[in-house]
Amino acid sequence: MLELSIVVIGIGITLSINNWINQRLKSIEVRKELTDEWELRGVKKGQELVFNMLAEASTTEISKTKQPNSHAENARVAQQGGSVAAAARQKLELESGKKVVSKLNAKNLKSIKGTKDYENSK
Repeated sequence: MLELSIVVIGIGITLSINNWINQRLKSIEVRKELTDEWELRGVKKGQELVFNMLAEASTTEISKTKQPNSHAENARVAQQGGSVAAAARQKLELESGKKVVSKLNAKNLKSIKGTKDYENSK
């Protein structure tokens, strides 16, 4: 079996080329499955994901500043982070004249034929 030796900051690491190829193919397969699922859920060019990421990043930054200690405080921080993304989404929708978020959501995926959630609910 071929082996690939890599030296990282003075540490020798030996990886089997076959293992590396298998891991790479698996990651490509997983990415394809996620992309297919996003398309089934109506994600429009990743915009929904971008606003979700903005909400998460905003919540993280607000949390670092306010350092909430209770569930109620954490819930307020999460709402504030979500409000940042909501304001940005609403501004984009106003300026573009197009909706960003699809009508689909995780609660009703089991009722949509063709999704993995639908298939798994049988």
